[in-house]
Amino acid sequence: MKRSIHDLKFRNKIVLIFVLMFLCSTGVGSLAYYRYMSTDIVDNFQESSEDVMMQLADTLSTRIKAVNTRVNGMLTNYTFTTTLSGYLNKPSDSNVANTLGIVADSLKNLESGEPLIGSSFIYTDKGEFENFVKLRRWDFSFQDSLFGEAYRENPQAAIQWFPVMADIIFMGNESVIPCVWRFGIQDYVGKGYLIIQIKQREIEDVLEGKYQFFDKIVIVDQEGRFIAGSRELENSPLFSIMEEKEVSGGKVLSSNYQHEGGSSIWLHMEMSQKTGGKFMGCVPETVFWRA
Repeated sequence: MKRSIHDLKFRNKIVLIFVLMFLCSTGVGSLAYYRYMSTDIVDNFQESSEDVMMQLADTLSTRIKAVNTRVNGMLTNYTFTTTLSGYLNKPSDSNVANTLGIVADSLKNLESGEPLIGSSFIYTDKGEFENFVKLRRWDFSFQDSLFGEAYRENPQAAIQWFPVMADIIFMGNESVIPCVWRFGIQDYVGKGYLIIQIKQREIEDVLEGKYQFFDKIVIVDQEGRFIAGSRELENSPLFSIMEEKEVSGGKVLSSNYQHEGGSSIWLHMEMSQKTGGKFMGCVPETVFWRA
């Protein structure tokens, strides 16, 4: 090989040197460009994923706040409060029918404005109220349920959220996320309890179409209990690592981890303190090149 090069004419040697220099510079340039584009693609996709997570959090926060606003509106409505107060302070056969009707209409109006709400129910120590839209489980007892137990353990709590469960109040076994409001009643010494059951499938629908950005995504409540999304993400060891990281509401924390034989970006975001809940998403490196 050396002899062949030495036998070349001077002009051919110059041409060969230029060709080799061109190939080397092209290779180095291509490698640098590839690395630049790789970094740019990853950064852009990560930024897009963070934007999507913030939009998800904003959407759910807005809808949960809307539920809270509707509940507060019903609990302060003059017709609702005076009717319920009148019955509970002087219960009788003559006013029970009117009270059942007024409260049922109030609960129907509460549910009709927000698809997140699957059902509602009111418990007092002198009667229980519903809107008669769904078939009731007559073996349900508020005091004997986990709701009653939670308020016995924490009687001062105004609002308590519960984990995803099959509906224990109405027929159908729909997966719901119950939330209970403890409220006062005018001129009455006892308390009322309003149970709102959020449809899990409605929250799942909010996640639909987001899997182009996330290979897996999960929503958990403030206690870290599953709400919706990829259940298998709960069992990942990285889930515990990310959960321990402190993230202020409204900001997305992203970290790179080696996971399941490849590199992944994990994103973690907390919703506002009022609504609670956390988002966690996993974006494997392979997703960047599919996008």
